[in-house]
Parts: sequence; structure tokens; C-alpha cells
Amino acid sequence: MQNPDTAVLLHETTGKTIFSSPRKYEVVDGKGNLQDHGYVVMNNIPVSEEGRPVFEHRFKNRAGFIENEPGFVALRILRPINSETYVILTIWEKQADFLNWKNSSSFKMAHNSDSKPPLRIPARRCFRVKPM
Repeated sequence: MQNPDTAVLLHETTGKTIFSSPRKYEVVDGKGNLQDHGYVVMNNIPVSEEGRPVFEHRFKNRAGFIENEPGFVALRILRPINSETYVILTIWEKQADFLNWKNSSSFKMAHNSDSKPPLRIPARRCFRVKPM
């Protein structure tokens, strides 16, 4: 995955990694299949050790609106093994699909519940993915 400023390599496996110094994550939840093209959005969210159970519960019990959005391809909620920063990774067919989701009523319903505290997204990275 790459954008004009940076690049990211992602290797999803339960076996041996191809990286010599990987950042390791466990998949908390996932929908769809990763693909080698599209538009990738990675939200990086620091979560303290004591906040992990509440954070993960919130994502495991989410309404699932995103899966029905046009252009949605895949979702991964990634728990960090050696850090505090979770990654919420979504893949879309194209950037316009992601922007349409952000402006949809489904997005508002998924992110604006009175029953849960607001989620602060401190860092978001977006990449266009082209087949190699």
C-alpha cells in the first residue's frame, strides 16, 4: 500500500512472517477478504491496557452497518501485541466509496451513540492500492 508520502506492507498470516522486524497484531474482528487493489484506510487508536476490554467489546458488538455500504471490501480490527495502538483497517473499491460512507446516515448511527463515549481517532492513513 502506498500514498505520495509513505508506504505500508501488510502480510496477513497465522504462520511465519515475511518481515524481519514485524509489528504484530491479532485480529479481533474481520469481515471480507483483503485484496491487492482499492482504497485502504487505517485508523490508529491508542488504547491503555485497562481500556482494552471496553474498546474490544465495543467493536465486537458493533451494528455492522459498514459491511452493507457500496464499495466496502474488507475490515480488520487489529489488536497490537507489543504496543498500545490498535489499527482499524478498512478497504474500499475506491476513495469515493469511503467518502460516501463517511457522509452517510449509517456512519452517523455507527459513531454517534449516546450509550458509548465518543471515539477519538488521532491518526488516519489512507492508501490507494494497485496490483503488483
